[in-house]
Amino acid sequence: MRRRVYSARRSSYPAYQRPRRVRRRLHVGVSVKLYALAVLLAGGVWWVNQSPRLRLSSVEVEGNRTVKRDAIVALINARLDAPRFGVLPQRNYLWFDADAAVQALQQQFGFTAVEVARRWPNTVTVTVHEPVATLVWVSGPQAYYVDD
Repeated sequence: MRRRVYSARRSSYPAYQRPRRVRRRLHVGVSVKLYALAVLLAGGVWWVNQSPRLRLSSVEVEGNRTVKRDAIVALINARLDAPRFGVLPQRNYLWFDADAAVQALQQQFGFTAVEVARRWPNTVTVTVHEPVATLVWVSGPQAYYVDD
């Protein structure tokens, strides 16, 4: 049997060279990294969506005189239950679309000005400015308001 001598000699002869440790790295492909990132992102969105601290649960209405509060609250609740981005319900503080709620209120009731604001922690505040009508003319399903 041949004896190997590992010394500090600088030789090119392989028998005198100390075998080097080879560190092996775990090579993860790009597709696996992208898949892991997508799973983490989807999990984060789900966690934020399920958080009870970000859930909108109450609706406050201010400034209404002729339109009933229940009708405005029902319309806002319908907007809260409608999906945003195709899959996320708007009942979350981050996903609620106040501009779409303003458009729906103006289209449904014909207010002159509407403000919809999210109030921390779980409230939607609707401020309504109704038109001042001196004459209301109703013809079938149509209603016409004549102001000053």
